[in-house]
Amino acid sequence: MTPAHQRPIETRKAFAFPDRVEVVEGLLAWRSADDAAGIAFKGGQDLLPEFLELRQAEPERMAAFLETYGIPEICGHGLPDGHRDSRRNARYCLSFPMLEDGRIAIASADIRRMARAFSAARTAASFLSISRLPDSSVWGEMAIVVSVLPHDWRADVDNWRAGRTMLAAWMTALLADCGINLTATWGEGGQAVLRIEPEADGLLGTLGLLLARTLDQRENYSCDVCGEPVQRVRAPQDGERVYCKKPLCKREQQRRNQAAWRAKKRAEKEATN
Repeated sequence: MTPAHQRPIETRKAFAFPDRVEVVEGLLAWRSADDAAGIAFKGGQDLLPEFLELRQAEPERMAAFLETYGIPEICGHGLPDGHRDSRRNARYCLSFPMLEDGRIAIASADIRRMARAFSAARTAASFLSISRLPDSSVWGEMAIVVSVLPHDWRADVDNWRAGRTMLAAWMTALLADCGINLTATWGEGGQAVLRIEPEADGLLGTLGLLLARTLDQRENYSCDVCGEPVQRVRAPQDGERVYCKKPLCKREQQRRNQAAWRAKKRAEKEATN
């Protein structure tokens, strides 16, 4: 049993790790980047907090982040590169700064704005969860990193209910721009259960999904049969399994409970012999 916020995040492509990142006049430049082995973010609680720290970091610290965790997919517009490029009529944007020597680069200011926007979303969620509006500057920091919200959307945020709607719209837009997909796979083992999981498109999409998990304040756990998120009022005790309400999973719960009961009775009988 694994809490939903700790489950691995599948990605369509591995994180790209640069050989060396150099700060050049406000740009973070590298010559080559190799994909990391494997295509799943396996957890670790430091990735999102480390990224959020970049909201006030110097470019040299940003360079260290890129060398450690990989390159976030931020295009030359300062947006996730999964946003639609209307000039090319394409889903992905291919606009990136490039130095005269051929090195690709990301503007340190764009990384800082993205980290500030992620942090602002967490601030907004903390206020809205107690039915309060955050300061208007919070919305401003969020708005500049997504491509589909209207420029005057902050004018519509005049109460906390509208604020919740706007935060949800912003998170939806961010995940779309990050290229998040949903994939369907069959569960392993003998249980023929179809699982629906979000799939990221590299590092920035992974960060977006980690952010979404932190904004989801429910106590979610995963079903031990199908893996779907399960909400619980009470945290499970050590060794206690978690099941969702699907008929197949409830039958498997009953089967396991009966097997455990029979094993207990056999152990008691052997102990008395």
